Amino acid sequence: MLPNGFTASHIPTNSFAVRLAVGAGASRPSGLKVMLVACMVSAGTATAAVPVEVGDATDANEKFGARSRLAGACRAFRRIAPLARLFACPVADPGGTAATAVLTFAGPATAAGVIRMRVAGQLVREVQIPSGTTLTQAAAAVKAELDTMSELPCTGALSGSDNEVLTLTASNTGAQGNQLRVQFEITATGVTIALNAASAATRGKAYFGSGSPATAGSGTATLTSALAAIEGAQYDRVGVDVDDDTNRTAISLHATTQSGINVGKRRMIASLGLNDTPATVQADAVAINDPRIVLLCQKRPHQPGNEILGAYLATKVYGPLDGALPGEQTYRAAKANGLSLYPAVLATDEEERLASSAVNSLLADGVTVIGADGAHPGFASVVRPVTTRTRNAQGGTDLDARHLEGRRARCARRPSRGVGRRELRGQEPHPRSALDRRGTDQPLPDLAERHPRRCALDPSADGGGGPGAQRDGPGLRGHRHLRNRRRHDLRRRVDPHRCRRPPAQLRRRRAPGRLIPVSLPPNAF
Repeated sequence: MLPNGFTASHIPTNSFAVRLAVGAGASRPSGLKVMLVACMVSAGTATAAVPVEVGDATDANEKFGARSRLAGACRAFRRIAPLARLFACPVADPGGTAATAVLTFAGPATAAGVIRMRVAGQLVREVQIPSGTTLTQAAAAVKAELDTMSELPCTGALSGSDNEVLTLTASNTGAQGNQLRVQFEITATGVTIALNAASAATRGKAYFGSGSPATAGSGTATLTSALAAIEGAQYDRVGVDVDDDTNRTAISLHATTQSGINVGKRRMIASLGLNDTPATVQADAVAINDPRIVLLCQKRPHQPGNEILGAYLATKVYGPLDGALPGEQTYRAAKANGLSLYPAVLATDEEERLASSAVNSLLADGVTVIGADGAHPGFASVVRPVTTRTRNAQGGTDLDARHLEGRRARCARRPSRGVGRRELRGQEPHPRSALDRRGTDQPLPDLAERHPRRCALDPSADGGGGPGAQRDGPGLRGHRHLRNRRRHDLRRRVDPHRCRRPPAQLRRRRAPGRLIPVSLPPNAF
């Protein structure tokens, strides 16, 4: 069998391939362990619900089946992190209905041209259409090209009175097959394609199962055995290829249980929310409301969700391929805004992208949005990673509870006496830290409100720092800068009793390194 990425050719040539991260001891130890959970196909050699370590893309194809969702997730992961350590737990097919897409060809061609196609994000080699090509020949030529793509998550079959109908069937059964997308463009005059329920045209795009005569996939995988198989083991980041409420509830319970004190296997879990309606995805995130669950959303993606999931975990843990930002493996609190998914995930077509207002609403409700990558045109990036935890214990919106990927929120000052570090981490507040000793939940007063006679604005301050600069705001400085007579007179106007004491005595009474801000009335100048 040829290594992954090699295409058979009749032209004699000398070539060789080096397979990395394969064999005993090939994978170097990692501080963070990544686990992918998705469906396999019967062609794979692995056993369902038995975790295994995965080498390169060829190894994933052998273990899970090249056309499976789990192999696709592993390949997307390897495009960004080829040498990272990776584990996977295969899930048996749900046994439901496989999604289909139907392409009905019409002809003949009156002028030469080509047919270009992209299926499930994979670019199909151009099909040459000479003048006079019949509809039967055009359909057969496209199918022949699809048959050469062994990693395509679907297979093709011809039917119809003239074999002009090409039906693509998802390799994995279940509703997740509806995530596969077909896009085509024809330059040969006289040849058209009717995709699913659409009229015949020279260009078009649609998802599997979207309208008759296509069949929508149905059925959901059962994760009970797979989640039980990874319990008790240390997997820091887990990607679960599910997009239904039942399984999202199961993985939330799994994350909470495994991260508890009695187990101590803290982990973050990434899942999918690929519905075209943002309000539906927002409702899913609000229903989860878990600080250890990340819900990924990309509107009308080219790739299925399993590849988005694998690419996200690779770039989040090990950093993007271009090295623009560090990953969590290098720096646990690494910044992830604008994290590039190049070259694994394509960007949504420009006319189908989310509006900025929709992106803002999704982020506010705990949805991690996948947008366009400005540094790599045509590819996707993470707008901002957030967890689904956006509601406090009372069910209300809590801005302090919203945090990035499980890391503690950072703020300039403590927002309230009643908000402790547990709340900032998105956890439930400790019963004894809900209120302070006085029973108040009001914000701390500003420094100028607490000490109105000790705060002054230095007219010569420019906001810059210095050995004696006050750090609470621009233009504030301490007594050591009040040197000349003019500043001394200003101090007298503010508090003549304090200024009767010599400045040297003031310096001796002050604790070393302590800054004493002073304040002036508005009419001091």
